[in-house]
Amino acid sequence: MSVSARLEGSRSIRASIAPALARVITACIALPPVGAALAQAAPSASEPVPVVRAAAPKATGPARPAPLLVPDSVQRALQSAGIPAGAVGLVVQQIGADSPLIAQNATVAMNPASVMKLVTTYTALSTLGPAWRWHTDLLATAPIVNGVLEGDLYIRGSGDPKLVIERVRDWLQTLRTVGVEQIRGDLVFDRSLFEAVEIDPARFDQEPTRPYNVGPDPLLMNFKAVRFQFLPEPGRAQVPVRAEPMLPQVDWSSSVSAAAGPCGDWRADIHAEVQSSGAGAKVRFSGRMPSACGEHSWYLGLLSHPEYDYGLIRSLWTELGGTLTGSWRDSPTPADARVLASAESAALAEIVRDINKFSNNVMARQVFLALSAPLVGNPLVGSSMAGGTVSVSGALGDAGLATSEPPPEPGSVLPRFAGRAASTQRSTQVVRTFLRTRDLDLTELVLENGSGLSRIERISPQSLARLLINAWDSSVMPEFVTSLPIAGVDGTLAGRSGLRGLAGDAHIKTGSLSDVRAIAGYVQDTSGRRFVLAMLVNHANASAATAAQDALIRWVHDRAGLVQAGLGVPASTTPHGSSATHQSTAPAARGRH
Repeated sequence: MSVSARLEGSRSIRASIAPALARVITACIALPPVGAALAQAAPSASEPVPVVRAAAPKATGPARPAPLLVPDSVQRALQSAGIPAGAVGLVVQQIGADSPLIAQNATVAMNPASVMKLVTTYTALSTLGPAWRWHTDLLATAPIVNGVLEGDLYIRGSGDPKLVIERVRDWLQTLRTVGVEQIRGDLVFDRSLFEAVEIDPARFDQEPTRPYNVGPDPLLMNFKAVRFQFLPEPGRAQVPVRAEPMLPQVDWSSSVSAAAGPCGDWRADIHAEVQSSGAGAKVRFSGRMPSACGEHSWYLGLLSHPEYDYGLIRSLWTELGGTLTGSWRDSPTPADARVLASAESAALAEIVRDINKFSNNVMARQVFLALSAPLVGNPLVGSSMAGGTVSVSGALGDAGLATSEPPPEPGSVLPRFAGRAASTQRSTQVVRTFLRTRDLDLTELVLENGSGLSRIERISPQSLARLLINAWDSSVMPEFVTSLPIAGVDGTLAGRSGLRGLAGDAHIKTGSLSDVRAIAGYVQDTSGRRFVLAMLVNHANASAATAAQDALIRWVHDRAGLVQAGLGVPASTTPHGSSATHQSTAPAARGRH
C-alpha cells in the first residue's frame, strides 16, 4: 500500500479513549530521583559505573561539517535552571542530512523516562502491524441448561492493553445474549500468556496505589484502577464522592467538607488513608475541598489483578441481572473449552496513539510483552499481519531465540515464541533483533520494561534521532508520527504555553521523572524542512528544563532550516530510500489525531 493511501487510511483511526484516561496515566512528574545523572546502574549501586556511549555510525563519503553549538536561547534557559552542559544530551538533525546539525553528549547513554516508549511502539507497529488486535475470550466446558452455566467460566487473557470497563460490560452483555443468566461455578483466570513474575507496585517509588505503578497482566482490566469522583455542589456542606467501579472488596467512606474560596490545588487539603492487602482495601477520605474546583477524580490501584478482575466482573454481572455462585482461581484453559464470547481490542495503531500521547505506562508494558507472546495456543489472533512487517529470516536464530516452529518465510513478521510465556527478557531480544534488521544496532540500549518507568533504562540522544529518522522512512510512518503529542495541543503537550503557535509543525514525545526531563520527535520548520530532535536532561534540577526544551523546539521551527541551508543542504532533500510520493505526501500527516 502506498504511503499516501496509508496516510489517508490513518484518518479512520478513532480518537476516542476511555473517560478521563489522561488523568489516570499521566502522573509521573513528581517521582523520586532516578540516581546520579548518567549513572548506568540501578540507584542502589553505590560504586561508580563507567559512562556508556553509543557506537557512532560509520563515516562514509566526504568529511561532514562539525555540529553547531547549542543555540543561545537554549543555553540561557539551562543556565537559568542551574543545569550544567554535562547533564544534557542533545541531537538535532534534518531528515535526509548525513550528520546532525547540533550535537551535545550525543552518544552518552542516558535515562529517557517515557521517551523510551518510542522504541517499544515503533517495534510493535513494525512487527505486529498497525491492524493487530487482541481477543480476550470467555469460555466454558460445562453445558448451559435453562440459562445456567453448570460449571466454571474461563477467562483467557490475551494481554489486551485497554480492556476498559465499558468493553468489559459489553463483553458480559454478549454472554447474557447467548443465554447465560447464572454461573454455577468459579471464575477461572488463565494468565499463562505472560511469565509469572511477582511485581511489587511499591518498588519504584514506595507509592503502590498510584495508577502508573500498576504492573502488566494477561488479564489487565480497566487499568486496575478505582476512580473516586469528587462532586462538589453549591450550597452543600459535604462533598459527595462516588466510586467506579463499585468493588465488593473495597470499603470506602468520605467526610470531605466543602470550602469557600478559589480553587488552587484541589487535593491539597484532602487526606486519603489507604489500607490495602491486595485481597481487600479500606479507603477513608477526609479534609476540605473548595466548591469552586468543580468535579475532579482521584484514581487508586488497590487490589491484586485477580481480585480486581473478580470484583469487576461480579459487580458488572450483577448489574446486568446475572448471578455468580463461585469465587475465583487461576488455571490454564482446558483444550476442549468452547468460546462463548470474545472481546476484541482496538487496532494497535489506536493503542499506540494512547500510549504515546498520554504516556500510559501499563499499556506500554502490555505491548512490550506482546512482542514475545507465544504463537502456539496463543489467544492473540491478529486481524491482519500485513503491512509494517520486516524480513527477519535467520535473525531470531542469530539472537538465540530459536523456536520449535519452522523458520519464518522471508518478509514474514517476527515469529512468536512457541510454547513459552512472554517475558521482558524475550521481548528485549525481539526489540534488539528488529532494530538490527533496520540497521539500528543500538549497543548502549538498556531495556527493563519498555515503558521508561525505570531507574535503569538507557538510550543515547543519537540513537533516538536515528530511530526517528528510520521510522520516518518506514511503512508505519503515518501511524507512528500521528501517535505523538502535537505541541501545545494535545496529550502531554496540551498545556505547554511555550509551544503555542506550533500546532501541526511539532510532534514530540515527552518523558518525566523527578530528575529526568526528555523530549524526542519531529519538527517542521517555516520553510518546510523536517528535523528530528532528541533532548535528554538527567539532573537534580531537571524539572526546571521545560523552558530549555521549548526553546529548542521553537529554535528548530524558526531557525534550523535557515542554518541548515547555509551548510548547503537543500530543503527538498529526501531520506535515503524514500520515494517522491513519500516526501510529497508526508505533510498530510500533520494534525491527524
